[in-house]
Amino acid sequence: MPQNPTDAQIAATQPVKIDTVTVGQGLDGNLFATGILKPEVSDFLAYRFPQYVTTAMLERLERYEPVAQSTWSWFEQDRTRKSAEITAGSGTGASLTLTTDVPATAAGDGYFLEKDILRTETGLNIRVTAIGEAGGVQTITVVRQDGNPFVGGDIADTERVGHSTNANEEGSFGPGTREYLPNERRAKLNIIRRGCEITGDALTAKSWFEDGRSWYYDQEMIDMDEFARDRENAIMFNTESPDGATAQTGDGIVPLVESGGVTNFFAGAVTETDIQNHIKDMLIQSPAQEFACICGADFLTSVQQALKDYVVGGGVSYGSFGDQMLGLDVHHYQFLGKKIHFIHYYPFDDLETLPFAGTATAAKTNYSNYSLWLNLGSQMGKKLVNLKYRELEGQQRKFIYKYIDGMMSMDTGATRAANSFDGLRSEMLSQIGVEVRLLNNHGVLAANA
Repeated sequence: MPQNPTDAQIAATQPVKIDTVTVGQGLDGNLFATGILKPEVSDFLAYRFPQYVTTAMLERLERYEPVAQSTWSWFEQDRTRKSAEITAGSGTGASLTLTTDVPATAAGDGYFLEKDILRTETGLNIRVTAIGEAGGVQTITVVRQDGNPFVGGDIADTERVGHSTNANEEGSFGPGTREYLPNERRAKLNIIRRGCEITGDALTAKSWFEDGRSWYYDQEMIDMDEFARDRENAIMFNTESPDGATAQTGDGIVPLVESGGVTNFFAGAVTETDIQNHIKDMLIQSPAQEFACICGADFLTSVQQALKDYVVGGGVSYGSFGDQMLGLDVHHYQFLGKKIHFIHYYPFDDLETLPFAGTATAAKTNYSNYSLWLNLGSQMGKKLVNLKYRELEGQQRKFIYKYIDGMMSMDTGATRAANSFDGLRSEMLSQIGVEVRLLNNHGVLAANA
């Protein structure tokens, strides 16, 4: 009769838990050779290399999803209510025909409609009585709503008029219609690769986890670290390549937010006033209650110094001894109902990746004195910052890790070799990109002098 297996024998066949990564057993217990079960290998990267905040944070928050194509697009509706700059036509009189900066291809085109009530910078309500087109832009004929004629100082060229409401007479016909066309935005995936060769001698250099059964080669982990950095830098700093380029790349978070986010600058060290003014601008643009402020060491140091009075005022005694912990550790700040979480971002201080010397200028960024403000919330069910990867019918390219056996093999009993290299080779590949929606919900606060 067969004997029942012992508890130790049963345990030896069960998956091993390392952090939150489940791995199977086999092939001498090597972490990568055994095959990572869900969550995927890239989740392991997020936990093994937490200094790469963006990819780690997005993966831990499960802000990633597959796409079936290397390029994808989505639509965003910009603000539907518009203002306009007056480029010509201001003056005095019972009515004025003003030239705006609103595009128009015919007399009936353009944003403004007859009977719209507009508001001037001087606080006047003016009513649109006719619309036209001149030189590709819309013209509007307006009167003062209070019935008085325009006088000097009421409105001037280069000033703006805002759309307030409309006014119609009794028995009127309905006004014309406006078209609100969303803007199409698109992004591209990046293909990132790295290889690692482990010689026969290096196969004896192993690092072990506490369970004593799953291990990895030191060289593998060095290359895994560098590969994690490749992925992080791609989704943070890459710029979009032209269509048709051999090696396609997509825009990263930094160039995207710098191009369309709320941007403010300061000179020298950031102050609490700088932070408050930036929060005020973010308040106008974004409904988010919390922002992740990813920043360099110089910026975070200045933040701690700028907010030190709150710590001192809170009762910390700098003259006491014993087990009193002295100093500052400010990582959260709230103003105007917005909570800011300051997070040091190691890559911003890596001069081997982001070289810098001298003084920050409009054309030269000191990322150590720089902060990226991200709204990690959602709107209408869509995450505003989302990691994308290529997948179709179960074949995922978020992270691929493969071995190529040489004279050495992960299978110690193997008698065949793929090549004559005295060792083995591993290959890493990742096809990922980032989608950042509603750029005005994010921001940059940085030094430029």
